[in-house]
Amino acid sequence: MSETEHIDYQKGFNEGYLMNKHLPELATSIASIESLSPRIEGFREGRHQCVLEQVKEHRPSWLNPSRDRAADPTPPKDRGKERD
Repeated sequence: MSETEHIDYQKGFNEGYLMNKHLPELATSIASIESLSPRIEGFREGRHQCVLEQVKEHRPSWLNPSRDRAADPTPPKDRGKERD
């Protein structure tokens, strides 16, 4: 990929991400354009990335893999037992 194609791809990615965040219907229409230009490819992938992040935000917290085990409300099994 040449420098110009890389810049076009990056611009398309950013545009797709932001447009899907604020105008998802329009982003879907633009992403359906049949073109192999780097800008449209970047647009599609930026839109897709935004969709993935939106799905992750709406998952219940117990499905998140980064859940902090230290904050786990489950008490230890030896709680309440006398120690020697």
